[in-house]
Amino acid sequence: MERGNLIIYDSKGKIWYQSGEADGDILPHVYPVGIPYIEIPYGTITNKRIVSIDVSVTHHVPITEDIEVKPTYEELENQLLLNENNNVDIF
Repeated sequence: MERGNLIIYDSKGKIWYQSGEADGDILPHVYPVGIPYIEIPYGTITNKRIVSIDVSVTHHVPITEDIEVKPTYEELENQLLLNENNNVDIF
């Protein structure tokens, strides 16, 4: 089962709780009564961070910012090897 990110926020859009995404053998969310919340579907926000909720529109929407994704060691190593292969003179 895949479970989305449950976000509980106040009337100004400040986030007070995020459950985070999860998959595997997990229980579904128990939704709060009388407290504003939004659930972001699993896998819809990648390489982004939710900073607040826009409450000025009828359907409240998350405000996100990008997360810088750094290359892994293996990716850097592969780039270096490819550059070296391109610089080698072939007779």
